[in-house]
Amino acid sequence: MQATSPETALDTAKSPKAPIERSTPSIFTPALFTVICDRIANGESLRAVCRDPEMPAKSTVMRWLREKPELRDQYAIARDDLLDHWAEDLIEISDDGTLDTMPGTDKHGNEVMVANHANVQRDRLRIDARKWLMSRLGPKKYGDHVEVEHSGEVGHVHRVDITTLTAREKMRRLALFMLEDQAAGKIIEGESAVMTDNEPVASD
Repeated sequence: MQATSPETALDTAKSPKAPIERSTPSIFTPALFTVICDRIANGESLRAVCRDPEMPAKSTVMRWLREKPELRDQYAIARDDLLDHWAEDLIEISDDGTLDTMPGTDKHGNEVMVANHANVQRDRLRIDARKWLMSRLGPKKYGDHVEVEHSGEVGHVHRVDITTLTAREKMRRLALFMLEDQAAGKIIEGESAVMTDNEPVASD
């Protein structure tokens, strides 16, 4: 067995490891772009899709959108479907109360189920994050608005004392309101908005 000199061993230790190359597709095909749009429409962000080793890098997809304007409508529709997916998430998150309680003890030391405030706060954060993104990415459908009568005067709104509602019920009412607003918007507009050549491409 050949001995390794101290100098050779030191040089070997100092030599950097070869970077692990990630093989990702970079050649555009309509089928690949359709898969990307389908995954976005079903709830994944573009960043999440592009983490898949079998998918192109996010920068590659953005380059395709810059260089091929004919792709933008398809991408915009997928992004619009993503907002609808998030709207459905609001209902599921707000209705799921399975972790709202956890084992604990009362002041007498008896084992009881107590409120899991951390879970409720986490669900509230998940809803608020989706709500904020929906209002920014789809302001016409999900942005804040004031209800106006045909006469031009501000209509009367039925008010609810939210101080009497639980945190879970508040989130549920918010989610229902946003879905009802979405349905009304589709009836009025008749179709989803799509991106034109002059509009910027949304990115994650």
